Amino acid sequence: MLLVLAGCGSSSSSTSVTAPTTAQCAVTLTSNSLNMGASGGDGALTVDVNRECSWTAKPDVDWITLTSTPTGQGGATVSFRVAANPTASSRRGGIGVNDRRVDVTQAGA
Repeated sequence: MLLVLAGCGSSSSSTSVTAPTTAQCAVTLTSNSLNMGASGGDGALTVDVNRECSWTAKPDVDWITLTSTPTGQGGATVSFRVAANPTASSRRGGIGVNDRRVDVTQAGA
Protein backbone atom coordinates (compact mmCIF):
# COMPACT_ATOMS: atom_id res chain seq x y z
CA MET A 1 0.00 0.00 0.00
CA LEU A 2 1.35 3.35 -0.99
CA LEU A 3 0.35 6.47 0.96
CA VAL A 4 1.08 9.87 -0.51
CA LEU A 5 0.74 13.06 1.50
CA ALA A 6 0.73 16.36 -0.28
CA GLY A 7 1.14 19.71 1.41
CA CYS A 8 1.39 23.32 0.48
CA GLY A 9 4.40 24.17 2.55
CA SER A 10 4.66 25.02 6.19
CA SER A 11 2.56 28.17 6.35
CA SER A 12 -0.27 28.40 8.84
CA SER A 13 -3.26 30.68 9.11
CA SER A 14 -5.52 31.78 11.90
CA THR A 15 -8.94 33.34 12.09
CA SER A 16 -9.88 35.93 14.64
CA VAL A 17 -13.54 36.29 15.63
CA THR A 18 -14.84 39.32 17.50
CA ALA A 19 -18.28 40.02 18.89
CA PRO A 20 -20.39 42.81 17.40
CA THR A 21 -19.73 46.21 18.93
CA THR A 22 -22.31 48.20 20.86
CA ALA A 23 -22.72 50.59 17.91
CA GLN A 24 -23.39 47.67 15.57
CA CYS A 25 -26.03 46.33 17.95
CA ALA A 26 -27.99 49.53 18.52
CA VAL A 27 -31.69 48.70 18.84
CA THR A 28 -34.48 50.74 17.23
CA LEU A 29 -38.04 50.28 18.55
CA THR A 30 -41.38 51.09 16.97
CA SER A 31 -44.84 50.21 18.25
CA ASN A 32 -48.35 50.23 16.87
CA SER A 33 -50.05 50.68 20.25
CA LEU A 34 -48.46 53.24 22.53
CA ASN A 35 -51.75 54.68 23.85
CA MET A 36 -54.15 52.10 25.20
CA GLY A 37 -57.76 52.50 26.29
CA ALA A 38 -58.88 51.80 29.85
CA SER A 39 -60.01 48.30 28.89
CA GLY A 40 -56.47 47.34 27.86
CA GLY A 41 -55.65 45.21 24.84
CA ASP A 42 -52.90 43.81 22.68
CA GLY A 43 -50.02 45.59 21.02
CA ALA A 44 -46.84 44.85 19.12
CA LEU A 45 -43.35 46.25 19.30
CA THR A 46 -40.96 45.99 16.36
CA VAL A 47 -37.32 45.40 17.30
CA ASP A 48 -34.91 46.48 14.57
CA VAL A 49 -31.32 45.37 15.08
CA ASN A 50 -28.56 43.71 13.03
CA ARG A 51 -29.11 39.99 12.58
CA GLU A 52 -26.00 39.02 14.58
CA CYS A 53 -27.12 40.99 17.64
CA SER A 54 -29.17 39.61 20.51
CA TRP A 55 -31.78 41.44 22.57
CA THR A 56 -33.98 40.99 25.64
CA ALA A 57 -37.36 42.64 26.20
CA LYS A 58 -38.87 43.29 29.62
CA PRO A 59 -41.87 45.32 30.78
CA ASP A 60 -41.20 47.63 33.74
CA VAL A 61 -44.71 47.43 35.25
CA ASP A 62 -46.85 44.45 36.21
CA TRP A 63 -49.87 45.45 34.09
CA ILE A 64 -47.93 44.93 30.84
CA THR A 65 -47.11 41.32 29.94
CA LEU A 66 -45.22 39.96 26.97
CA THR A 67 -47.19 37.41 24.95
CA SER A 68 -44.27 36.38 22.73
CA THR A 69 -40.73 35.31 23.46
CA PRO A 70 -38.81 37.95 25.45
CA THR A 71 -35.42 37.28 23.82
CA GLY A 72 -34.11 36.98 20.31
CA GLN A 73 -31.43 37.70 17.79
CA GLY A 74 -31.87 40.05 14.85
CA GLY A 75 -35.06 41.89 14.01
CA ALA A 76 -38.36 40.65 15.41
CA THR A 77 -41.81 41.56 16.65
CA VAL A 78 -42.57 41.40 20.37
CA SER A 79 -46.25 41.07 21.24
CA PHE A 80 -47.62 42.39 24.52
CA ARG A 81 -50.89 42.71 26.42
CA VAL A 82 -52.01 45.59 28.62
CA ALA A 83 -54.40 44.70 31.46
CA ALA A 84 -57.53 46.76 32.10
CA ASN A 85 -56.99 49.87 34.23
CA PRO A 86 -59.37 49.72 37.22
CA THR A 87 -58.55 53.25 38.43
CA ALA A 88 -59.83 56.62 37.23
CA SER A 89 -56.27 57.87 36.70
CA SER A 90 -54.27 57.25 33.56
CA ARG A 91 -51.05 55.33 33.99
CA ARG A 92 -47.73 54.99 32.27
CA GLY A 93 -45.32 52.12 31.93
CA GLY A 94 -42.87 50.84 29.40
CA ILE A 95 -41.11 47.98 27.71
CA GLY A 96 -37.33 47.99 27.65
CA VAL A 97 -35.28 46.25 24.98
CA ASN A 98 -31.58 46.28 25.78
CA ASP A 99 -30.76 49.96 26.34
CA ARG A 100 -33.91 51.33 24.64
CA ARG A 101 -37.40 51.84 26.04
CA VAL A 102 -40.82 52.52 24.59
CA ASP A 103 -43.50 54.18 26.75
CA VAL A 104 -47.01 52.78 27.01
CA THR A 105 -49.76 55.03 28.37
CA GLN A 106 -53.22 53.90 29.36
CA ALA A 107 -56.37 55.90 29.95
CA GLY A 108 -58.17 55.76 33.29
CA ALA A 109 -61.44 53.89 33.73
